[in-house]
Amino acid sequence: MLRFSSLDARAENAMRVVGFFDALIEQRSDIQTVLSQAGRFAEGSVGIAEPGERCPEHASTRLLVTGHTVWISRSPQEAFPLDDVLLERFGLACIAALGNPGASTLRMDDPALLELILGRVASSADRSRAIQLLGITPSTPVTMLAVHGDRAAAAHVVAHLPTHAWRRIAQLDGITAIATAAPPERDAAVPPGTHVGVSRPFRATEVQEAWQGAINALRYASDGPASRNLMFQADLGPYELLAAKLRPEDVAGVADVQALERLGKTSSGQDVLRTVEVLLCVGSLREAARQLHIHHNSVATRVARAEAELGYSITTAPGLTRVTLALVLHRLGQNDYLAH
Repeated sequence: MLRFSSLDARAENAMRVVGFFDALIEQRSDIQTVLSQAGRFAEGSVGIAEPGERCPEHASTRLLVTGHTVWISRSPQEAFPLDDVLLERFGLACIAALGNPGASTLRMDDPALLELILGRVASSADRSRAIQLLGITPSTPVTMLAVHGDRAAAAHVVAHLPTHAWRRIAQLDGITAIATAAPPERDAAVPPGTHVGVSRPFRATEVQEAWQGAINALRYASDGPASRNLMFQADLGPYELLAAKLRPEDVAGVADVQALERLGKTSSGQDVLRTVEVLLCVGSLREAARQLHIHHNSVATRVARAEAELGYSITTAPGLTRVTLALVLHRLGQNDYLAH
């Protein structure tokens, strides 16, 4: 057997790990076989804990959509470069085995199928089988929704999808992933505090791209008088590139972003930020005042405070362009969601 401890983090070695667990899934191995083979391959102690059951202390863990937790137990000094990849693939093999008792197939409504399709290292063969089990074809148009909110809010979003639309749901790193054949209406109600990103339609074989598009849109979703908590990838235009490429650490050192961060630390500063956002949307002090239900002199005062903090006028064409980009970067710095 290939010695896991001899593998470094090169891509070809990661694929060897993928191939090892792919073979177990291909063979429809039961859970005992997966555990036995994974333990030998990992050259360490591995296991799967029932929902609510504690894992060994200091073990590396991964929560599965089934509620189980897979684990690898080693000391920090014994950690191998590809342990994260091994743990992920071990988890997928366990999901397949748990949903495959007695060598049956995963159920069509099993969320593990959607997680497998969206996973970073699943093989094309895995994805093709999962697509078939989901009851769709490779060319079926699929729209992905990324929902940040509690389970009740996610259920609300699902309930307001077009009637009889095909959909599947999974939980990925705190985000509810919804695959559907029909996107929500643009005026669909979303509960306050819940943010939703909606991808363009993609072929089922391109669902990972759809998921990335949904995550990009989710990063721009926000509550507020000039914001939308339901964002569509199709509306992002060139701003999508920023969401796809920039992480909070990339924008943290930008002086304008730092100025907006300072304003956001107080309630009065937050009022200033909301006022600037509304002003950029409507284009005039008086209309901004009407939208915010305050006197236009109050709008002017808040704008002056923003200009003092930023160090430039935001009512000139160059200033408007600059503060618009600063607000975009500020939002991306606050909303950091990663595709699975």
